[in-house]
Amino acid sequence: MTTLEDATKLGLAVQGFLARPPIDPLLDPSAPTEVMRQRLELRLYQLEKLGAISSEEGTALRDYVRHGELPAPPSGPALLTVGSTLITVVLFLYAVGPGSLFGGMLPGLDHVVDATLDGKLHGGDEAALTCAAIAATQVLQGLKSVAAEVSEVAVLGLKDGLKSAYGLKS
Repeated sequence: MTTLEDATKLGLAVQGFLARPPIDPLLDPSAPTEVMRQRLELRLYQLEKLGAISSEEGTALRDYVRHGELPAPPSGPALLTVGSTLITVVLFLYAVGPGSLFGGMLPGLDHVVDATLDGKLHGGDEAALTCAAIAATQVLQGLKSVAAEVSEVAVLGLKDGLKSAYGLKS
């Protein structure tokens, strides 16, 4: 059961993340690609050491950042996790290509990873997942055109994951 203190930490972490100014690639150009890759690798490693993502998810995401190898789509009973959120963002951004208002795939992923780490450090596991989901929504809303196909299984799995994560009944 969530305590009032846990709920307050979650609320403050999310409020802190939402108080950041939005990213504007025209006003705030992204870092060079190699710098972005190194920063992402370090942040993913940190998320792994903090227990926000599993070692398999961390390895798959770092392989994507380093070599462009796409991770396998999330599957299993726990679809609403930080790792599955990050992997889903990677798969969607890859499917869409360079049509992101965030300036590309790496800056979009960097935004979500940064939000996740911020949430984890300030509010724990629930805040990490919440900030990751909010940042993923921001990145996906910033897409100019969505050519990615979303399977019914993925939508139903995410819906079921949300229900089970928050203890909702059908």
